Amino acid sequence: MDRAIPPAHPPEELPRVLLWRWRRNPLRRRTDLAQAWITLALFLTVPAATPAAVILVGDPPQQSQQRLSLRLRQTIEALREHRIRHLMTRLRQPLANSE
Repeated sequence: MDRAIPPAHPPEELPRVLLWRWRRNPLRRRTDLAQAWITLALFLTVPAATPAAVILVGDPPQQSQQRLSLRLRQTIEALREHRIRHLMTRLRQPLANSE
């Protein structure tokens, strides 16, 4: 009864295979291989397509904002000119009445 329990040994870790879906394995399904190819294609396509998408999506709003800003500046300038003309007309009226 004085038998000692042997110490537990941790299991040896198996080497990790990074591309396990592409290794030669009799249990590998066709869907595993298809999924691996799709994943690879997405990893390559998304970083390449992101800048193009940003330019295509971001350019029209920027152009619209620039046009709106230009129209706003033109409107403000037109209002200033109108106000100046109006003030000048009001200043000339008393002079015209006094003569």
